[in-house]
Amino acid sequence: MGEEQLEAEWSPAPGTVIRRFYRKDSFDKIRQSFTITFIFRVYREGHLACEEQETLSMSYQTYPHLRALFLLAGLEPVAEYGSFARTPLDNDSEEMIFLLRLLHG
Repeated sequence: MGEEQLEAEWSPAPGTVIRRFYRKDSFDKIRQSFTITFIFRVYREGHLACEEQETLSMSYQTYPHLRALFLLAGLEPVAEYGSFARTPLDNDSEEMIFLLRLLHG
């Protein structure tokens, strides 16, 4: 929390390096939300040339909450995956992907 972490680095041109950092700014267990800031730093010939920051606020849902929300919205899960590559949804999954259809009324 509050510390910058290097997330990615790439070189779009000779002598130029872009580093993307992120910093966790807040975490709210009750509202199930968090805020992070992405920091992009462009280095040219080893010197900082530019820096930009963008804050992202997100909320997250648990599996039982999503299932309840689907039913309240009149949706039925047809399939569920742990990634966009359609791997099984299990405790090692980093994502929850659902294929839904309308319930017949």
